[in-house]
Amino acid sequence: MRIKIKKKKINNNEQRKIIENGIYNICKYFYDLPEIGSLDNSELQLSYYDKGCLFRQHSDGVTVNLCSIIIYLNKDYKKEYGGLLLLNGEEIIPEFGNIGFMDLSKSDISHGVSEVTGGPGRYAILCFPKLKTSSPFAL
Repeated sequence: MRIKIKKKKINNNEQRKIIENGIYNICKYFYDLPEIGSLDNSELQLSYYDKGCLFRQHSDGVTVNLCSIIIYLNKDYKKEYGGLLLLNGEEIIPEFGNIGFMDLSKSDISHGVSEVTGGPGRYAILCFPKLKTSSPFAL
């Protein structure tokens, strides 16, 4: 049986701007970013994991991404539904209000997603912000 993880680019300009502002504020908390336009959020996605979907534990290696941000959208999600973010031995329940953050600028973090076994599926906004090369903050 072949299982697909559905991903869709977020193209609605108004929604995208709201999400990008939030992502900038999250990054600003962790990094000394000069201005809101210093991030490239071209990899902003909405993802859905249906029953049977998983993402095997792995490390990305060297990347140009500053970090990885996962914003969960499911309300009342239960741990027994699966779809948990596996992050350095910890499990993060993909429930509304939980955010997964991985600093990729300094470390290669082992991560994955456990198999979704029930419930409504796992909805999340994913972003892999990079510093714009024209930014004075670029590494």
